[in-house]
Amino acid sequence: MKKRNKKYNKYKNAEICTDYAIKNVFVAYITGKDDSCLVINKKGELLHTDYKLYRAIAEVKHKWAVYMSVFGFQPDGKPYSKSSELSTEIRYYQRDLVDHLNEEHQKLVKNFNHEQKHGAGWIASPVGRELTEEEAFDIFETLGAFDARTLPAQD
Repeated sequence: MKKRNKKYNKYKNAEICTDYAIKNVFVAYITGKDDSCLVINKKGELLHTDYKLYRAIAEVKHKWAVYMSVFGFQPDGKPYSKSSELSTEIRYYQRDLVDHLNEEHQKLVKNFNHEQKHGAGWIASPVGRELTEEEAFDIFETLGAFDARTLPAQD
């Protein structure tokens, strides 16, 4: 009789199924946009978030890729952003990364020209899909990052 090499692992199977189900899903946040996270596709279009999608994002560990950005306008009125991206090699719950990501984003905000600062935000991929600068800029633009003042007044 042939020896069985791989045993069924329900946790590994759940990770694989969840990754497949949310492969084109991103979570985004922009300051001043009612302070809630948005679930979007890769074009920046809002997705209907049902309980299953929420649980797939929040209650399963993922290999995250997070694109953090600060937005501003050059003196000539042209929008621009300064960004950084962080990726995890192992799987984490989103809640386990919040403090570290907030610290990194605050560093980015502090190092931005305060007179040109307009807002800040981030885009996170739960399947570790990294975005190019152009893709991220287009998504932020679609979500209205440059529309109205999106950063609280700071001294």
